[in-house]
Amino acid sequence: MQYEKSVLLKNNKECCIRNAVGDDAQEVLNIFLLTHEQTDFLASYRDEATFDTAFERQFLADRERADREVYLCAVVDGHIVGTAGVDSMGSNKIRHRAELGVAVDSKIKGKKGLCILSSKKKRPFLADPKFLKHKGFTVCDEADNGIQLWCLSFDEKTSLPKFKEGAKHPHIDEIGYVLYYTNQCPFNAKYVPVVEEIAKEKGIQFKAIHLQSKEQAQNAPTPITTYALFYNGEYLTNE
Repeated sequence: MQYEKSVLLKNNKECCIRNAVGDDAQEVLNIFLLTHEQTDFLASYRDEATFDTAFERQFLADRERADREVYLCAVVDGHIVGTAGVDSMGSNKIRHRAELGVAVDSKIKGKKGLCILSSKKKRPFLADPKFLKHKGFTVCDEADNGIQLWCLSFDEKTSLPKFKEGAKHPHIDEIGYVLYYTNQCPFNAKYVPVVEEIAKEKGIQFKAIHLQSKEQAQNAPTPITTYALFYNGEYLTNE
């Protein structure tokens, strides 16, 4: 499957999206390793990559000849800055299904660094601090409830990020249970209404606040907005 298209990025640079070919093997491998160092939310970890340039070259050659699969690269200023692949999942009844993977170097997006939430010790639904330290992240702020803001700066001159005061000192002036949540967790949409109904049946004071915008999340009284439960004004848990 052949594809090529040029697009204008927000920074007014031209980006060419095209098939990755065998001659791109080393650059594609480099961007794979780089993006896997920048985040642990891809399908595999950096340390799991055991293939070399020769393997990558053969992989790209196979994808270039495939009828129902494609592997693309994004080129800016003559360098590959991202990749995307669409792979067929099978034939017959599931021939209409596919897997999509996208990886882009965060630096090309004009970002000054990466941020992620964690804690001194591993907590459920938070990144492992040992892994973050191994990848070069450092703690740049900590909230009263032990939630830490970790960052990986791309520029030493850049000021380190920090929590807003409301998030750094999580507290609300409300009695009973109050839950702040977003759609980041797909289970919230199903189970928050269930909790609301049970609380109503049991006569338990419960209020759910659905954060639906970036501004609402940034001004929430908690560093964790996916799921943050308070009781009588005090933060309880993110589980």
